[in-house]
Amino acid sequence: MITSQIKRLYCNLTSAERKVATYVIELPHEITGLTVHQLAEKFDVASSAVI
Repeated sequence: MITSQIKRLYCNLTSAERKVATYVIELPHEITGLTVHQLAEKFDVASSAVI
């Protein structure tokens, strides 16, 4: 699952990427249906941090 990949790579992520990664790990069901742009706005990060 994607959460296990995120956990494995977490220490190599930027602080912006970690904001998004933490949310995805803790509340994966809440990202369903959100666009990259919506997630970026939610965490005040660039869309590239979400991808």
